[in-house]
Amino acid sequence: MRRTPVAETVPDPHRGIAIRLSGSGGDGIISAGEILAGAAARAGWAVGGWRETPTEVSGGHAGFTLRLGAGRVLAPPDRLDWVIDLGTGTAGRHAADLGGSGLLLHESGGLKPELPGGITAIGLPFEAIARSETGNGRSRNAVALGTAAAILGIPAELPAELAAIRYGWSGAAGEGGRRALRAGHALALERLGPSRLPAAPAGGAAGQVLLSGNEAVARGAVAAGCRRFYGYPITPATEILERLAVELPRRGGSALSVEDELAALAMCLGSSFAGDKAMTATSGPGFSLMAELLGLAAAAEIPVVVVDVQRAGPCTGLPTRTEQGDLLAAVFGGHGDFPRIVVAPIDVADAFHQTVHAFNLAERWQVPVILLSDQDLAQRLQTVPEPDDGTVAIVERTREAPGDGAFRRYAPAPDGVSPMPPPGTPGRCWRASGQEHDESGLPSADPENHVRMMRRRAAKLDGIPDDACGAETFGAPAAETLVLGWGSTYGAVREAVERLCAAGTPVRGIYPKRLWPYPARRLEPEVARARRVVVPEASAGGGWARLVEMHHGVRAIRVARFDGRPFRPGDLADRIEEIALRGR
Repeated sequence: MRRTPVAETVPDPHRGIAIRLSGSGGDGIISAGEILAGAAARAGWAVGGWRETPTEVSGGHAGFTLRLGAGRVLAPPDRLDWVIDLGTGTAGRHAADLGGSGLLLHESGGLKPELPGGITAIGLPFEAIARSETGNGRSRNAVALGTAAAILGIPAELPAELAAIRYGWSGAAGEGGRRALRAGHALALERLGPSRLPAAPAGGAAGQVLLSGNEAVARGAVAAGCRRFYGYPITPATEILERLAVELPRRGGSALSVEDELAALAMCLGSSFAGDKAMTATSGPGFSLMAELLGLAAAAEIPVVVVDVQRAGPCTGLPTRTEQGDLLAAVFGGHGDFPRIVVAPIDVADAFHQTVHAFNLAERWQVPVILLSDQDLAQRLQTVPEPDDGTVAIVERTREAPGDGAFRRYAPAPDGVSPMPPPGTPGRCWRASGQEHDESGLPSADPENHVRMMRRRAAKLDGIPDDACGAETFGAPAAETLVLGWGSTYGAVREAVERLCAAGTPVRGIYPKRLWPYPARRLEPEVARARRVVVPEASAGGGWARLVEMHHGVRAIRVARFDGRPFRPGDLADRIEEIALRGR
């Protein structure tokens, strides 16, 4: 049988190696892609994986894009080297991402796609092989998984071992699945020849683990000492609940799926009042419902962590797509003036550390802390250094109240924070209420008392130093073009900036991780040095750009993407270069 060789050229180090599995919802595309990512990581590659989940309950397009590299994979690929598509008549949708070259493998039973010159399309009998090996055509995702592994030079046994764990393969059905995977692997070797990709770097996976952003948040919560989690399942945050439902009981804690988001946050506040660290996780629609209880947390000065895994809105919107549209709701949402802290991790590794940081801030300042993630970061897979619980600093709330007199929970304190003894402490009873209260916690309608309490609560934010915002800087220090972003766009922006600097266009990037209180003093020197401030954001409204303009008095040049997909480095590099050159 005539072979079509796999491309012999070695991809450049910035672009890496990219393959996509594609099909319809229900084809098992996402699970196969995640297994392939795990196998590639075990083989020694640095891995980044992005899912595209249909919004329909069944059907719709599903895809998983895997990017491999010798070093850290920061962002989705600009273009693909290979696509394996199991859909019927859908293979042509990948032409633009193949970029005029590459190899498209499609189900031979489907329509032959019309593709531009340079792209090679080959029909392969994925379903027929699945039926032959398992008696069930639905196992064709296992065939495609084997084919993809062969293309990447990964032995069939690596994905087979992971698939057995993921799918619970056992007995005759399990052996059929293994045969289907091996048959797909053999099919690729027969039709395409051996993989000509370079070997994975020796020791490339040492000390690395493959995690999603949601898994990293869950691990960070456990490391920080969280013992109570309450949540209502919602895309794309549900994996946090699922992971903690396994992990917390092992540590004497609990994770409960409750009736709605109001109950989730209310129960968190009750647990925190009782002395336990508590967290909830939701997405935009659920976060909207929590606004009043965020005010209660601030008024009663109860530490709590709320994770908002943003998705494309408004309302139900695109629940399986990404967006950064909740920033202003996190910063300003709720009635009345009350303090809150907002943090945002920049990648999967940072999601672990920022979750620990969120708990530390909540405990130290006795305020609600909102961690802003999004679908891109939450469900992205990345190889990251193994998180080490033993190396993180943990902050605990002040519990001991000195003195023998009557306890005043809200007595004046230089930083606005006073001891919070747990219920039942002899002589240290106190009342937690959302109603304005005096120093003892008793209701008070006295205007002067209200002013004192408002100032007391506001003083907490004044005490947080700007240099503690954890800003990540990169690029050319003296560049006149500054890219000032936040959250999950970091990887694509960093790669774009590094490409531009290497090509002779100096650009500087900075990504603060604490967004509110806004770190004006930390960012002002960076902004003042720049002639152009570029703000990339996965948002139509540009909430971050508005905060930048409000605090620095500059006009931010907005680069927005709000189609539900993450930025790609090449698109950003082109746009930033255009802005930089236009300003010369």
